[in-house]
This record gives sequence, structure tokens and C-alpha cells, in this order.
Amino acid sequence: MSSLLLVLDDDDDDCVMLTHLLKELFGERLELVCTTNQTAFLAHLAADEPPVSLILLDYHLPPTTATEVIPLIRAQAGGEVVPVVVWSAQASVQEQQACLTQGASEYLSKVAGMEQLTAQLGQLVLRHLPALSPSEEA
Repeated sequence: MSSLLLVLDDDDDDCVMLTHLLKELFGERLELVCTTNQTAFLAHLAADEPPVSLILLDYHLPPTTATEVIPLIRAQAGGEVVPVVVWSAQASVQEQQACLTQGASEYLSKVAGMEQLTAQLGQLVLRHLPALSPSEEA
């Protein structure tokens, strides 16, 4: 059975890149659902089929931000604490802290360079889903 990573990011290119990198790292052990639509994201979270194991949330989600979406996620998840990781290249220290205050598990800075991003994503997933191990094909 694979773990499910649910992603909300306003950039289609980020979704494509994340799908490619995580498939390379974890193969079929990690299912990725990436959406650019907040309504579709919340509907998927509510369906809970399969259950979400980890959430990756872009900070800038026009017309809103992660600080407004995190409480919706926490309310939707019932009492279950699904790790929510906020990521952005441009959030200020105050914005990062606001995300953590709202219930984010951690904040991750988007980095330039595929090699560094691949390593960062691999470490992130293993930190929150330690049962997964990198694919031997990677």
C-alpha cells in the first residue's frame, strides 16, 4: 500500500516537477495528487480515500495564503494530525512563523537546482513518512 502526498500549489509546472521527482525517488510507494485548485484540494482531503499521509502546501495561493488554508485543513482532518508542510521561495520569516502558529508541521524553502531540490524533497518525505525508503531505481 502506498502513502498519499496531497499537494496544493498554484503553479502547474511545480506540480509536474514534484510528480516527476517524487516518482523518481519513491516509485509506486508514494502516490502524489497535485492540484492547483483549493476547492478540489479540500474535496480530496474530505474524501479521505485513500487517507492522506502528508500535505505539501504552497504559501502563495492567490487570492489567499497558506495561513488561511491551514485552519481549513485542520478542521477538515477531524482530530487526525496530518503533517502539513508549507513551502515557498518568497515567504518572509514572519509569514513562515504564522504558518507554524496556524498548525503547519514545518516550513520548507523552495530551492534552485534540481539536485538540491530532489535531496530536500526526499528528506522531507522520509522525515514525515519514515516507512518509505528511496527507490533503488533512483
